[in-house]
Amino acid sequence: MNKNIYNPLAFSFLVFNSIIILTSCSTAGKERTRQGGERIIEVFCSGPGYQTTHEFIRASGIGESLDQTLSRKKALTNTRAELAATLKVVLKEVSVNYLTSIEEDNDEKVIEKFQSMNMEVIDQELIGTRVICEKVTKTKDGTYKTYLAMELDGKKLLKSLTGKLVAEKLLREDNYNKYEQCFTLEIDKISQRQ
Repeated sequence: MNKNIYNPLAFSFLVFNSIIILTSCSTAGKERTRQGGERIIEVFCSGPGYQTTHEFIRASGIGESLDQTLSRKKALTNTRAELAATLKVVLKEVSVNYLTSIEEDNDEKVIEKFQSMNMEVIDQELIGTRVICEKVTKTKDGTYKTYLAMELDGKKLLKSLTGKLVAEKLLREDNYNKYEQCFTLEIDKISQRQ
């Protein structure tokens, strides 16, 4: 005779232990997450779609203020500063690599004048930047945060640079291809680092 004995006390004990085990496992998981202190944060207007490519030189920036308009102005300023800093590094390398490759009169005055012309063109071209992403959020503290990404047409920049350098007789038209190669190489380096 096989008797199934239903013991309410044993059943309650089993359910109680199961609840404790399940709760402690899920609590331990939460604790590890809290102890690590890491969580994924989405940063608007950044990532692969907003990085420098062969065609466009890009930068992202953020501005924060209690005033929404001021938040945008700060974001524009920060993004343009980031773009200008990137261009300054690129064009400094382009100048040095180009002047080294043509092995002509490369004294300090020529290099300085070359870089000075590059900076003039950068200042002019930054006016022609285009906003490609703009997101505005409001924080729990009541401030506005503006996220921006901007781009500058690489071909247009190269054309402006070479035009200015040819006009100043710092770049001969027959060396245009060498300059373009140096420019493209530096843009490739930037895009690979991002």
